Amino acid sequence: MRFRLLHYTSFVPILSCLIVDPWGLKFCWLCYLFFVYLVLERKEWNGYSLGTWVVLQRCAETCMIFSLALSQVSPWLSPFAWLLLKEPRRPPFLYALCCCALYCNDPLQMGLLLGMVVAEYSSAPSDWQGAVYHRILTRVVQVLGLTLAYRTGTHRLTLVVFALMLKACCYLVRPDNVSHARWWNGALPAILELNIKDHTL
Repeated sequence: MRFRLLHYTSFVPILSCLIVDPWGLKFCWLCYLFFVYLVLERKEWNGYSLGTWVVLQRCAETCMIFSLALSQVSPWLSPFAWLLLKEPRRPPFLYALCCCALYCNDPLQMGLLLGMVVAEYSSAPSDWQGAVYHRILTRVVQVLGLTLAYRTGTHRLTLVVFALMLKACCYLVRPDNVSHARWWNGALPAILELNIKDHTL
């Protein structure tokens, strides 16, 4: 349960964006959350396998990057970035190029972009628990990179403190049973599908 909560709480800061952002961006955040939800459910949907939704969720993340960039021109242009969803392939190099769309002279935002790219290229540890924490950390970095883009300093500080408090609260929950972790075969999809564990990373 703890690992599940640590993973799920990574996406909670998006809810604040749904409240404060203009309507064009609200629609984009809802689209992004929809594809996140399909992956978190870990099930086939509409006749397509889980792997299809994992790929589309990564594609949705790059669409969200372009939505945020377009919102600086006009929030009503943001939804047009989702036309890119037709091309689901997003190799790490293309993801890194897409991150450049959020480039600006803000040092913190530049640091977040660098973190998103490094997280995309980073390799998971060979042990199961290390790989799970690696997955949680990469999602935190990439989601915060989106939610903190083009925000004021006060808004950023509030979101970061809130996110850290949520993560800290997760450690009040009973730890997961990791007795079967030795059977993990090293494939990252096993963390998503959880064919050996009782939580839904």
